[in-house]
Amino acid sequence: MCISILNLPSQVQLSANLFCPDKDCNNYRYGKLLVNPNFRTVMYDGKPVDLSTKEYFLLLLFLKYPEQIFSYEAIVEQLWDVEKTPTHSSVRFHIKSLRKAFKQAGATNDIITTIYGVGYRLSLAERENSKVGKLPPAEVLEQLLRLKSLEYVSINYEGAIVNFSLGASNYSDYPEAFYSGTKLGEAFPELLEYEQKLQQVLDRELDYFVLPEFVRESNPERPQYISLYAIAHSADSDRGQSEQTLFIFFEDVTELVNRRPK
Repeated sequence: MCISILNLPSQVQLSANLFCPDKDCNNYRYGKLLVNPNFRTVMYDGKPVDLSTKEYFLLLLFLKYPEQIFSYEAIVEQLWDVEKTPTHSSVRFHIKSLRKAFKQAGATNDIITTIYGVGYRLSLAERENSKVGKLPPAEVLEQLLRLKSLEYVSINYEGAIVNFSLGASNYSDYPEAFYSGTKLGEAFPELLEYEQKLQQVLDRELDYFVLPEFVRESNPERPQYISLYAIAHSADSDRGQSEQTLFIFFEDVTELVNRRPK
């Protein structure tokens, strides 16, 4: 059955989920702030934060060096081309926009602190925040998925497709085999060699499974490069029993791969 992302079950709690453990996928955590560079997602206290490209990379710069104070010159050197050097006012504008985005997500302190006469650094008050990694509720997760334009399929314990988002068939090399009830390996034969990993996720032996940048084989309508992220979800059935479902998310990363220096 094809369903909209808006109709995901209300009990689906997918965090641990869209953000895999820091040590395994280079997540950045700072107080209530959590950034997943694989998916370029930013969360604050379980809420998605919508940033422009420049704001995102500015935030990432501070997160990579959380103890460092960055002068205007250091920021420009890291984030701008020489021929496109911004003014001091332009850098201040991006800092203010970054702060505003986090205030809109519920931050009470400025995420970036001004060290007058020196530069900028991450807020020490934010680092002391104790609520780290709060799981987002389902409606927030749905907002995040729409923001990232992810497609998904859900798989039952027998390996059959149960539900899928409207555009999910476009991510299969064999869309004619893509329907509710078909085996995952028929719609995505490239995943057959990863069946054991996916089963381990479904059995909760692994928290997640990531397959980055796998390549299109035959369907010309499919994105050239796709990244896959799989997590498991437990829900009570009508019979009162706990049922395991595997959610597989797909992201078109073609533009990201093609922009990469050869």
